Amino acid sequence: MVKLSEDEWAACADDPAAMLEHLGYSGCSTTRKLRLFCCAAALRAGRHAELNVAELLRVAEADADGTAEPADLARALGRVEEYMHPANNRLRRRRHGWFKVHRWRWNAVYATFLALAPSWQANEWRSAVCIAGLETWPPDESPEAELSARVALVRDLFECPFHPPSRRVDPRRLSSTAGALARGIAADQAFDRLPILADALEESGCDDSAVLAHCRGDSQHVRGCWVVDLILGEGVWLFAEPGAAADGGA
Repeated sequence: MVKLSEDEWAACADDPAAMLEHLGYSGCSTTRKLRLFCCAAALRAGRHAELNVAELLRVAEADADGTAEPADLARALGRVEEYMHPANNRLRRRRHGWFKVHRWRWNAVYATFLALAPSWQANEWRSAVCIAGLETWPPDESPEAELSARVALVRDLFECPFHPPSRRVDPRRLSSTAGALARGIAADQAFDRLPILADALEESGCDDSAVLAHCRGDSQHVRGCWVVDLILGEGVWLFAEPGAAADGGA
């Protein structure tokens, strides 16, 4: 079991699996968020795959959001399973030890398989942890760079688990502009609009430093960004109970 301290969480730079383990054991994760991590990490790895996985991962993202057609999911899984079929594996083994030299290419496709079928590793959490530790980079690339990028994905999808929800955004207090911006960002995956969203949040009275910094930072953002999800009511943390007194968070 991996449990991190707040300082360890803040300092973590190259161990995304440990961060996901902590989130799972702490109960600060959702199956949707974990599934979206699988998709984003697999898409990064997919740039090295022999199979074009981008289209397949769009189906996995839609399935995470509950909008995928079962037939589309089945077709996407079929394409990955065809690549991974034992008969094809034997051909690769005969090609001068393909697996020994190109294991990272295989892992990139396997990550896509787990994004489409997380139950293969028992559940979404275990699939996310597995992908976080998969070697999917070629020999001439730094493993630290890829692991650091996966840490950034964790930080974009999940807010810090060590702070209570009392100073998070309450969508009931937001202006219509802020809500519309968040919906547009989510629909278009237009994360370049996040600084504009930060301005709209401030105008709505939000002074949460973590929220505003996340919008204005230069880190990578993906579908499921925790600030956008929080505004749309899909965040990990629960909002204040109806009728609860305002605590000055937003």
